[in-house]
Amino acid sequence: MKTSNKGVSLIITFFIMLIILGIVLDLATILSNKLKVIADIGNSVIASHVANVGLEQTLYYDRQQILPGAKRGLCNMCALCATGVDSNVSCNSCTPTPLNGDPNGCDTTSCANCQISYNLTFNNDGRRDDVIAKVTPNPGASQAYPYSDFYADSRGTYHGVTKEIWLKATGICTGGWLSCFGGPDQPGHNECINAMCTYVMGPGGDQCASNNDCNPANHTECAGVTCELIYTPGPSTCSTVLDCGTSTHSACQGLSCNPIAPGKGPNQCTNNSQCSGGSCGGSGTLCTLPSQCCPGYTCAAGFCTPP
Repeated sequence: MKTSNKGVSLIITFFIMLIILGIVLDLATILSNKLKVIADIGNSVIASHVANVGLEQTLYYDRQQILPGAKRGLCNMCALCATGVDSNVSCNSCTPTPLNGDPNGCDTTSCANCQISYNLTFNNDGRRDDVIAKVTPNPGASQAYPYSDFYADSRGTYHGVTKEIWLKATGICTGGWLSCFGGPDQPGHNECINAMCTYVMGPGGDQCASNNDCNPANHTECAGVTCELIYTPGPSTCSTVLDCGTSTHSACQGLSCNPIAPGKGPNQCTNNSQCSGGSCGGSGTLCTLPSQCCPGYTCAAGFCTPP
């Protein structure tokens, strides 16, 4: 009986072709994924750039485009954003929203409790950036020292790839140079704030020299000519060695501050600007209180101002 082998080679060839086809398809899939990763890397770089543009534009309007008398420019951003700083960039849907139930939170002058949201498009080429920026009062702020917290979130998108950049800054002073930092000769002193010894602008005696002085379980006492920390509750009677013994202390003598006045006692001054010597501050004299100015004068914006 004869056996026919016809068609065997054809079957073998068919299976070889299937194996080759499978390998080619696998290689094509791997190559396609690699190409997509490479393309996404390029899109990711562009998306990051777009996000950075949104953040930089927000900071530009907040810090450089400030209305006269205003503390910052963020709350006026929507009025200027439409015109833009670049004709190729379109600012859309800019919306101010007062926060924490403050109806005047987005006031363009005070701008203390506000959120701004908007988006940017770039020549309609698929690049888009969505930005949310907000300013809120800092928990340690006061009328004299109007510190605020600033937060901005920028999300750039390009061809389905999104990159996010955010910025958070706490304790930014928005009250102007004199309110925040004082003049070159404006006095300051130490106060206990939230159990921390903090330097505060303005006249006054030092309440502490270190954080240890602000711990209610501790107090300071004079021991001879030294000021020592006592680890028990009690009133502090000194802040430095100048308050103790027969050492020296600072005292106003006329218009001058004498840093080595004999005898113990609390420091009365740190520089000449704190000593009136019976005279009064005339027009343009640095001040923090009306009492530092001549009768009838007011202390405005850190300077004695005539009536």
